[in-house]
Amino acid sequence: MRTSPTVSPYILPTVLLGILLGMTLKNADGQDNPTLPGSTHYVVHGEVEEKARLLQDNNQDTYRALADEIFKAAHGFEALTVIKGIGPTKIPASLDTVIKDRLVYAEMQYREGTGKGVTEQSIVNLSNMLAHEMNLPNYTRTNQAQVHFMRMALIRYNPTFMGYRAVQPAIKVGESMNEELSPLQATHLLLEVLGHKLSDPTFQVAPEDWERYRERMEAWRQEAVKRSGGAVQNMLIQFDDSKSNELRQSIGNRVSAMSPIEGLLLLEKGLDSLGIGR
Repeated sequence: MRTSPTVSPYILPTVLLGILLGMTLKNADGQDNPTLPGSTHYVVHGEVEEKARLLQDNNQDTYRALADEIFKAAHGFEALTVIKGIGPTKIPASLDTVIKDRLVYAEMQYREGTGKGVTEQSIVNLSNMLAHEMNLPNYTRTNQAQVHFMRMALIRYNPTFMGYRAVQPAIKVGESMNEELSPLQATHLLLEVLGHKLSDPTFQVAPEDWERYRERMEAWRQEAVKRSGGAVQNMLIQFDDSKSNELRQSIGNRVSAMSPIEGLLLLEKGLDSLGIGR
């Protein structure tokens, strides 16, 4: 097993920034655009998809470019960066190298058939572990149904990247898609899940209420379409963003109070829980 580079214990406690706050929904003009589940148009992450198209076997630089783009993508850290001065683009270079070295190495092993993938349930477990560690409200917890919902959205908009091995070659009629993801796919999906939990009112729903909530929203959407004679394509709804504001403040305070060692240990725990080798 490869050993990760040594990290200075004096790095700022921003090790969780790549996984603490996610994407803001936006329309084509870049404005906030909250919409209903089932009709939501997520940010496409076009650069992530492009880097996935450029991957070359045994060319580590192409994998590193993809990893860079995943952390660079507009997952919704902008508000946290502006307000608190923290975010994925603020991660110290030494730590950034450690994270991406592990991810790139694990991704290449996975695609070579010698490394393990990451299950949707592992993403659930890590998400809930972080919610617990940060002492966040119940609606920030997730389950496999929510994670799978977000994965299907990403497959739609990043088919080259997120569609890789999504369907097993020998799959039979009636069988579900492959639950396993590659390490970089899992990272992209984890950012989306956590991000929506932290900044998207339509996703700030406790897991036990998720299916009932989706059914209610879908019924609402269908009724609006019916009343409009089928003309409604997307519904813009004004949501209360008080949860997002509260979470942003809580997370900012918690991360700021975290020592470098605490942050590094939590990061290592998170990567280990996903099975990302050192």
